Amino acid sequence: MEWPLYSPDLNCIENPWWEVEYLVNVLDPGLRHTTGNESKEVQQRFKVAIQCAWASIPPARIKALAKSMDGTRVNAVLEAKG
Repeated sequence: MEWPLYSPDLNCIENPWWEVEYLVNVLDPGLRHTTGNESKEVQQRFKVAIQCAWASIPPARIKALAKSMDGTRVNAVLEAKG
């Protein structure tokens, strides 16, 4: 199968990652405007928030997101040339 070189629409982690990002901001709004150069304490807060966010997504939701990567989506991306 021909696969577009760069196509986040076909990366199955993108949708769950968006949900994790959203939930991290809900769990700890203070992490929203960090730059990546924060203290160990802030890094630990990120780690905990990401773990909690991921754990809060029901397995059925993850499965549904994975199933959304069907042939229709692949064909649409190929037709749009990536």
